[in-house]
Amino acid sequence: MLKIKFAIVLILLIWNLGNFIEFYIHLADFLLFFHLFFNHLFSFVCHQDAEKVISFWGKSTLLCSRCSGIYFGAFLFSIVNIFTKQAKLIKTKYLFFAAIPLIFDVTFTSFGIYNYSKIIAFSTGILLGFVGLEFLISTIFTFSDNGE
Repeated sequence: MLKIKFAIVLILLIWNLGNFIEFYIHLADFLLFFHLFFNHLFSFVCHQDAEKVISFWGKSTLLCSRCSGIYFGAFLFSIVNIFTKQAKLIKTKYLFFAAIPLIFDVTFTSFGIYNYSKIIAFSTGILLGFVGLEFLISTIFTFSDNGE
């Protein structure tokens, strides 16, 4: 089970590094290929709206703030999960409660109740990513023969 946990951490680390590839693409020319690859791959999971991506130092992420938060939250949980002994099945209601702030944020910005905030989008994404991966992993390991 520890091998699976490390594989999840590695996959999410690569995924998150791909999101921030513009920040270190200048280090080597071959990273341009990975930039194109991740940009295309991320286009399947995120709208990549230029106004909603995280930008600083003239560089930006390939995912919007909310999606960046979701994947970063999942990565944080995967690191925490390495140090836990067994996966416990978490209830669906926890996943629902973690999604509520994100749903409210999307609804409120869509209806113009308040303006889009990258910080709020990133924060609600972290919460959902953390709990969402916990739900997924605990469900898989609880219902599999390898769960212990």
